[in-house]
Amino acid sequence: MNDFINCPHCGATSNIGGLVGQTTDDCPACGEPVLTAPLEWQPLWDAMDAHPADWIQTTEKMYWQMLEAVPPRAHSNGAFLVGEASHSNAEGRTMYAGFRKTGGQFFAKYLTIDQFKKEF
Repeated sequence: MNDFINCPHCGATSNIGGLVGQTTDDCPACGEPVLTAPLEWQPLWDAMDAHPADWIQTTEKMYWQMLEAVPPRAHSNGAFLVGEASHSNAEGRTMYAGFRKTGGQFFAKYLTIDQFKKEF
């Protein structure tokens, strides 16, 4: 099954091929890696680890589950950091799972509080 997706980098909508659950392909418009299907749970965490600079597409269900699990650490304009820290990065900075809603799509990425504040 092929899915149409919006690239989180350039916003282009395309059918980049691949099966639901495959990790990434390159966006034909900008060449950046893009997920072929929204991910949840362990596949999402794995993709966030593998592509730390990218917003990884997830589902609306995952967005709401994370928002409602514990009070968010920070929130702004449809974006939030999960209230419990995920891990520390190589510099010893506390990382949180961040989620954002853009249009009708949902994305996740690990962020520090400072990164979140700069972006949102």
